[in-house]
Amino acid sequence: MSFGLEKCRTVNVYHRRIESSRGFDLQRGGKIDAMTENDTYKYLGITQSLRINHDEIRSKITEVYNQGLKRILSSGLNGHNLTKAINTFAMPALTYTFGVVNWSDTELAKIERSTHVILTKYLIHHPKSAVERVTLSRANGGRRLIDIRRLCVKQIRSLRSYFLSQTASPLHQAVIKADDRLTTLDLLHADNYPPLETDAEYKEAKLQ
Repeated sequence: MSFGLEKCRTVNVYHRRIESSRGFDLQRGGKIDAMTENDTYKYLGITQSLRINHDEIRSKITEVYNQGLKRILSSGLNGHNLTKAINTFAMPALTYTFGVVNWSDTELAKIERSTHVILTKYLIHHPKSAVERVTLSRANGGRRLIDIRRLCVKQIRSLRSYFLSQTASPLHQAVIKADDRLTTLDLLHADNYPPLETDAEYKEAKLQ
């Protein structure tokens, strides 16, 4: 069984910069090459180097989401199964990155608009129909697609709550103190964010 050295890399970091290195020679032969400043690696599916390139990842994830959405819409599924397929197979490409990659409301709103355009192109959504219907439940006359902006906020709040609940863990407390707007969670200022609206408030706002 081989160890897979071709997939291994070493990296030397000094003062937040990657320094050139000749790699690492193994005692039993073989060599692990060093990463250069332009090299990246994947950790849990997220491409990164010293830090996450949020712009690049957002662009790639949006492209993957749109491709998946179009394939599902071309499948000929009926209304209920079509919605379920979109929520199950297309949306996770976006939702997996929530809380890790920085998404602004403007960027998520742009994805929602492109979703409406694609749904209209495939004759799933009428061009003059209210866009609020897309994410409303079927009981309220909607299609019940996942509201990505609301889910993004919920996921971030959930991750924040997890870290803040780990009061007995020195590691989690150290992470909270260090995260001064370094990540999407902004754990040091978690108390400054307003509470998430309830399902009833969300529904009422959509129906107005």
